[in-house]
Amino acid sequence: MRWLAALAGIFSSSPAVDAEAARTCYQRGMELRNRNSNYWAARYLRSAAEAGHSEAAYQLSLILAGRGREQQRLDWLRRAAEFARDEGQPASTVARYLRQAGQDEQAEDTLRQAAGTGDATAASDLGSMLTGAGRLEEGERSYRLAAERGNRAAARYLGEAAVRAGRDEEAERYLRAAAEGGSSKDQIALADFLVGKSRIGEALPLLHKLGEHAVPGNLRTIGSLFRRAGLDRDAQKYYDQANEWDKLLDALDGVDDSPP
Repeated sequence: MRWLAALAGIFSSSPAVDAEAARTCYQRGMELRNRNSNYWAARYLRSAAEAGHSEAAYQLSLILAGRGREQQRLDWLRRAAEFARDEGQPASTVARYLRQAGQDEQAEDTLRQAAGTGDATAASDLGSMLTGAGRLEEGERSYRLAAERGNRAAARYLGEAAVRAGRDEEAERYLRAAAEGGSSKDQIALADFLVGKSRIGEALPLLHKLGEHAVPGNLRTIGSLFRRAGLDRDAQKYYDQANEWDKLLDALDGVDDSPP
């Protein structure tokens, strides 16, 4: 059986497994990693990584980082980037591995090439990278390109930047683009803008919709927006819900859920 061949490869100095066996080794390695059994996880992950599995190589690099084996960590990150290219992974994934390996120039080239072919996520990630490096004008151009192609993260960034610059019309345009079918974070950003401009009537439907399906981490944020809108009773309702979640989580923290 193939999994037996993969298992045998784990204990050899140069394991040779096929793609299917590599996936099996990766899955087993992640199961062990999730149980904090990193010694055995590393052996399975290495077997998968040696066969060219990019995510296995990346996860192996994280284990090596925890052991202080810096050069090996960097080597596996570089190999993860190579494998990800070979697998046809998105440019953003390849660039993430390269950046963590300290190869920023190669990461930038990877993102720039992909952005030039219409990859909106790559354009947004390039904007983030350039802005983080202090190259603000280049970063904003890349963000605008990404937003024009429908990337909501880029639209939210541009909207929030326009708010800080006092360009309200531009801010609203980008924030609405981000919120249209976007995440709760995008919708909260738009609601925050509307409340800040005292456009409470427009903000209320959005706030109530957000409140219907709010995850615990957003409850206090929604409550604070209602309070800023002068709706203290609504605000208190969300604060109370957040407190109930805190109590539940505290109770769960005291439960021993380890296997018998």
